[in-house]
Formats: sequence, C-alpha cells, structure tokens
Amino acid sequence: MPNIEETVRLKEALLPEFVWRRKLEVHGRIGNEMNSLTNENIRLGFIGIGNMGSRIARRLLENGYQLIAYDRTRETAEALRNYGAAVADSIAILASEANVILSCLANDEAVMSV
Repeated sequence: MPNIEETVRLKEALLPEFVWRRKLEVHGRIGNEMNSLTNENIRLGFIGIGNMGSRIARRLLENGYQLIAYDRTRETAEALRNYGAAVADSIAILASEANVILSCLANDEAVMSV
C-alpha cells in the first residue's frame, strides 16, 4: 500500500497540488491508489531563489527533499548549499536532473525568460 502520509507531507512542504496530482495522473494512479512522492524517491528542481523562493526551498530541504537550485544570480542559489542543495549551472541541467520542477519567479517577464 502506498504511503499516503508521505504524499501529504510533500504537499504540506509547499509543493503545489497540481504537481503531485499531475505526476499521479501520468502514472495512472488517480483514485484510491496513490504513487507516493517521498523525499527518498524524488529530486526537486527549484528555479527562482529570491525572498520567497529561498524560504520555500529551505523548507523542502529541511524536510529531507533532494533539491537542485537555479537562479540567474548564482550567488543566491549558492547560499542553499549550506542547507544541502545542489546548484545547477543552467536551467537545462536542472531539468535533466530533477523529477519535478518548481519555480518561484517575480513576474511575467521572469516566467517568460525561463
């Protein structure tokens, strides 16, 4: 039986519902069966390590999730190394190494540039 508590914990660690629900849909597991996304079987990519993004990323790291970070200001992403994050040199590298990608960007222009 899949571990529902781990899936809820992931959601509570600020992973948007649509991300884990979409992953479950892809694997045909919507309904009573759930394919758990745990800190042991998933690597998160995080784009946008600003005021809000850094706090979300730190919380995920503190909850034991593997995280690879990218920010256009590399020093901002590098600060997450102290919490256990890896830092990607590009969005392409982040995308190739992450199972799920999250973003926390300031405005439409920043979103379009990604």
